[in-house]
Order: sequence, then C-alpha cells, then structure tokens
Amino acid sequence: MRTLITKLFSPKSYIGDLGLCLFLAVLIYITGFLFVLLSEINSGVAGAGIFTVYYVVFFPIFLLPAALLLFILLAINRYVKNKKKDFS
Repeated sequence: MRTLITKLFSPKSYIGDLGLCLFLAVLIYITGFLFVLLSEINSGVAGAGIFTVYYVVFFPIFLLPAALLLFILLAINRYVKNKKKDFS
C-alpha cells in the first residue's frame, strides 16, 4: 500500500502530478463541504440547506478546472526542468 501511494504521488512522473492535483482538489472539496455544513447547522435558518446543494453541484465546476490548471503548470515546470537537464 505504501509503495502504491508513493508511486502515485511521487514527484518523478506526470501521473504523480495528476494524482496530487486530484487529491488536493478532493481534500479542498471535503473541507469546504464541512465548513458549509457546520455553518448551516449553526445558523438555524430555515432553507439553509440550499447552500449545501449549491456547494455540491456548483463547486466542482470551479474546482476541477483549477486542479487541471495546477496540473498543467506542474507539467510545464517538469518539462522545463527536464529540458535544462538535457542541455547541461
């Protein structure tokens, strides 16, 4: 199990970068969901559950492109570093 996690999130491959980006996106999604849920529980306002529905439906629309952008930036960074190694 440890080797699988190390291989998936290793900084030596593009797959590791993609796995890391998706892991961070899921972690941010779950953390945000907990904050929204706890704020609704504490507010006591009738109809506050609609914010949970909005969060569950609309937040991935913004989160997945942000994770993809992070992956693209990491991939460009890895490509540039590999090019510098080739020229040295």
